[in-house]
Amino acid sequence: MSDGSLAATQTGQFAIADLSPGTRIADRFRIVRLLGMGAMGLVYEAMDEQLDVRVALKVLRPELARRPEAFARFRQELLLARQVSSPHVVRIHDLVQHGETWMISMDFIAGRSLEARIDEGTPLPLEEALRIARQLALGLAAAHARGVVHRDLKPANVLLDDNGNAYISDFGVARAAGATRMTGTGMVVGTPDYLSPEQALAESLDGRSDQYALGLILREMLTGKLPFAGGTAAEMMTQRVVNEASSLQAERPDLPTWVIALADRLLRRRAAQRFDDTGEIAQVIEQARLVTMPSAHAPRRLRAGAALVVLALVVAAGLWAWRGGDAPSPATQAAAIASLDVAVLPFIADTPEQQALATRIGTELVDGLQSQSRPGVADGERVARALRVLGFDTGNVGDHLDRVADELHAERLIQGRLERVADGLRLQVVATKTGTTEPEWTLTSSAFAPEAADATVAPLLAQVRARLGATAVVDPAVTAAAAAWRELATLEAEARSLDARSRARALLDGPAQATTPAWQRLSAYAALLVGDADRAVTLLSPLVQSRPSDHPARLVLARARAELGEFEQAEADLKALVTEDERNVEAWFLRGKFAIMQGDAKTAVDDHLVRALVLAKRLDDRRWRAEIANAFGVGYRNLGRMAEAAEEYETAIRARHALGDARGEAVSRRNLAVALAYLGRHDEARAELVQARALLEPLGDAAALADVANDAGVLAEERGDFREALERYREALGFRQTQGDQRMIGESLINVGFAYAQVGEFDNALVYWRQANQTYAAIDDASGAVRAQQGLALAEIARGDLVAARQSLESSLHRAEELQMAEERAVALVSLADLARIEGHFAQALAQSEQARGLFVALEDQRGQVEAALVRIQSLIESDDLATARAALAALPAADIGSREQQAMRAQREAELQLRGGDAAAAEAAATQAVQLADAAHSLAQALGARILLAEAQSARGAAVSSLRTLADARTALAAYASAGLRLRLLEAELKIDPAHAAARYREARSELARWPAYGRAATLHAAAAQALTGRDDALAAEARAAADRATSAAPEAEP
Repeated sequence: MSDGSLAATQTGQFAIADLSPGTRIADRFRIVRLLGMGAMGLVYEAMDEQLDVRVALKVLRPELARRPEAFARFRQELLLARQVSSPHVVRIHDLVQHGETWMISMDFIAGRSLEARIDEGTPLPLEEALRIARQLALGLAAAHARGVVHRDLKPANVLLDDNGNAYISDFGVARAAGATRMTGTGMVVGTPDYLSPEQALAESLDGRSDQYALGLILREMLTGKLPFAGGTAAEMMTQRVVNEASSLQAERPDLPTWVIALADRLLRRRAAQRFDDTGEIAQVIEQARLVTMPSAHAPRRLRAGAALVVLALVVAAGLWAWRGGDAPSPATQAAAIASLDVAVLPFIADTPEQQALATRIGTELVDGLQSQSRPGVADGERVARALRVLGFDTGNVGDHLDRVADELHAERLIQGRLERVADGLRLQVVATKTGTTEPEWTLTSSAFAPEAADATVAPLLAQVRARLGATAVVDPAVTAAAAAWRELATLEAEARSLDARSRARALLDGPAQATTPAWQRLSAYAALLVGDADRAVTLLSPLVQSRPSDHPARLVLARARAELGEFEQAEADLKALVTEDERNVEAWFLRGKFAIMQGDAKTAVDDHLVRALVLAKRLDDRRWRAEIANAFGVGYRNLGRMAEAAEEYETAIRARHALGDARGEAVSRRNLAVALAYLGRHDEARAELVQARALLEPLGDAAALADVANDAGVLAEERGDFREALERYREALGFRQTQGDQRMIGESLINVGFAYAQVGEFDNALVYWRQANQTYAAIDDASGAVRAQQGLALAEIARGDLVAARQSLESSLHRAEELQMAEERAVALVSLADLARIEGHFAQALAQSEQARGLFVALEDQRGQVEAALVRIQSLIESDDLATARAALAALPAADIGSREQQAMRAQREAELQLRGGDAAAAEAAATQAVQLADAAHSLAQALGARILLAEAQSARGAAVSSLRTLADARTALAAYASAGLRLRLLEAELKIDPAHAAARYREARSELARWPAYGRAATLHAAAAQALTGRDDALAAEARAAADRATSAAPEAEP
């Protein structure tokens, strides 16, 4: 221990037996001086006279020594720390007893604490900070290798010797990774300023939690302050759970890039995004290299198809509101709180045998009150949720009525008790106003036999309703409607979607009772379940205006609006609801789900779903936790963060299996299969689909089996077996056509179209994408139409119809902007940029590719960013801005690209730059690599383009035979992939390399160009023809030169 780690003062709180200098204890240690104090006791410098060395002696406070749990923690420090052997961990010598006093002896470190060094007021020099961080990483790595997690790493627990070397001390709250907590369940252990997000959530910890604390220490050493500073401890912990720390770049732009990357990675909110091994941190510092996060990203073509099928599988579910940008104004919040007049607490019975009757009576009271516009009453789930969060049950809630009322924002609480008396049962109902201790009023029934409960209880409940300002008499249909609503909600909660739809259809087809508000409410819920969202909105909109406290109905209304594509209104509804009920899990969950559906998965996983998860954990609600894990997986999948998506799906699978939720487990296994396929783990993905099918077949769920077939198509596509993918997509389409779900039919049509495009059958692709567009138009699904139009544009470009392609893309962009579909907007922009490049409009291509890149950055879509960068680089090359193109390519290292297809595209850009720069050998090497990567990715388009470049490089190097052979391979490949653009590119290469066949090739090119009124490389192609034909067919050569001149004159002017 250090001689300056704590101030050498003593208070009554820490006072123990006086150990003055010179005191000899345990027949071994002679006290030199008091060094300081901590929560567990005092620390002295002493001489170990047996070993003749100076030691630090930590003495446990006597009152703590008498508490078993405190002594266990004290002893644990010895046991755990002694397992760790590292020159950067304070070495523990022994556990010693002196009378009733217990001590730990350890190395004495002459120096001071890191806290004292930081408190000097200026940031540490970079070299000093990195040296300390490296040594701490080595010490932590040694602890983690022994399965020990420190849990309280902070500057006060880091000691610096006189030479500036760092040592980790105080393993008082450390524990073995995965071991049972020694504190109460769910208690947060550690110093708030240095807690990791997983500690704040009271989750199971491993060594990556200590990495977060190390990141905070490194940040504090380099800036003098911590991220998220400025609020209370609770606010700081909440911010860490919800938000990523800001980049060190903002405060220290002068630092090397690799240092900023290291610091930022240590402070990633999710442990999976930090280092797998703490020892890597020391290696990074030693090697002074850039830290990069390995990732795998979904192929771009799946963005519009299978992604949405996965998204549609998220079951609607659902935190409490933290302070943030969407916090309500005081006036709005006051109005919302005032709208809730009454909360009915669960009715209780004196005996377990009568509890079911008491519960039914309380439910009937709530149903009757909720069917009327006044008073505003909390629904039963909201009350139950509040009691769980507060930790109360029916036995002790009566002692904490004020806290319950505050939690529910209720002006009055109603309690009911079913008492056993000599001649039967008796019901007592008590009303208590907020802020008072005495009942406002009490109503008691006469005694009754259990079988006569209804006749006796009904008049009493009528009196209660009258006292609360409601209609005394309640139509029995109200109770029946409320019971049917709960039945539908239970079926949904149990993931019994087929049963829920069947019951909903039966209710809608039954006797017409929708004239009463209660049955209008029920009919709206049923309509939503059978797919009639428009009817649900029509029925519910006026009802929720008159009954704002009816939160279940407001949730159904938000779901219905989202089904209709009215996301902005749905979000406004949910935002208002969480203002009133800040612990409504489903509302927060739906906000996350709808954000994902609008392409804003980042907000979903960074905010809404985090809030839902924290609340679900506080409520110990396993079902919601399973739903939220699955939704996190969908969010991460849409962001291209596949490893994290797979981790979340696995969590959901375990949770749903434990719950016995076979259908939900199958959904998560399907989702996991898609993520594993993207990660290249095809065998594991196939196994997940087999298990999903086995779970679904006994359920007879044709719709879910169709989804499994669709996922099998995705998996086949990832393997490069596009014909198999086509068959599986067609199988899924057949299933869905029998089910009649037009939205899912539209998704399958899009997927079949993409499969046809992958095998080069663009005419067939066009047919299916047109059908998809028509399907979405028929059901007025604008978001689906956006994706269908983007597919149409791909086929139109491949077929040479650039005018139609531009119309499709511009229409999809306009709709995506209207619907606030950020992802689809980015896709449309990058496609428009590539189209502008094909047409030779390079300034437009550069502007739109940069705009698309900005959107992909905001979405944290790494693959999208790479795609936009590749379009920009190609545009720079074709506009002859080679210097800028080289710089842009250098800024896009191949190691940062997770997709082989995109790696092939990058290698092609490298080859073309080398070829234009005159280095034919380097161009050939890059083109060869591009061919290999494209073949490995099973990308017909990229393989064809790479072979064309390879032939040109071989020709430039003088390898004529090889060049002609490669051209022949390319022409063979073109027969299987009928792209008009690649056909023109091949013809251009053939005119340059094979002049013997120039006349035939040029005539073929002119025929193709007639379909392309604006082809950016037209002048280059005509010029190549003129050169090849000169001396062979001078007349045709002259026509080619004239055409080249016209194309040059017609080309868009280059931007300065």
